[in-house]
Amino acid sequence: MLAGALAPLPHAAGAANAAMGVLMMGVATGIGVWIGASFDGTVIPLALTIGAAALLSATVALTLVRRDGDVSRHG
Repeated sequence: MLAGALAPLPHAAGAANAAMGVLMMGVATGIGVWIGASFDGTVIPLALTIGAAALLSATVALTLVRRDGDVSRHG
């Protein structure tokens, strides 16, 4: 994932790396808050969150990831 974020802008690799780090930590914080707020003494909120993340990851992989695997080519 990080290589995909860095490939389009090799001249700004440091900024892209920092932006991806902030994004990942922000998403992790949001998920942690969600799981903490929905905790009811069972594993159901965690299981549902993991399932939703898996569906989201599969959706992104099937729709947004380029088929040829080359992220540096445009068009």
